[in-house]
Amino acid sequence: MFRVLTRPGPDAESEDAREVFATLLGAEPAATSSVVLPPGADRGSHRHTAAVAAGVVSGSITLVFGADGTGRVELTPGDYVWISAGVVHDSETSDGVELVVAQVEPFETLAIG
Repeated sequence: MFRVLTRPGPDAESEDAREVFATLLGAEPAATSSVVLPPGADRGSHRHTAAVAAGVVSGSITLVFGADGTGRVELTPGDYVWISAGVVHDSETSDGVELVVAQVEPFETLAIG
């Protein structure tokens, strides 16, 4: 479903981070993008049509997995998470967060509910 890998250092956009993403996804990422969520941002439960990896550059975020919201993981700078295609997830951030997101293939984000 998801896997979290902690790597020393806050720079999720470094060459080392690209290697982590490649390892998590099983292939070299086709694209990376930066996502900034302000404090209290609510993206709502959603899923992606392809696997993605995300790394925290600054701030913190709690990812909530599953339709029932029982799977929770806290991510801080230097943490990376891999999310399989179709896995329902949501996010919570009280202090705001900057993420770098890597993908192997293009994907769509589909809202749940």
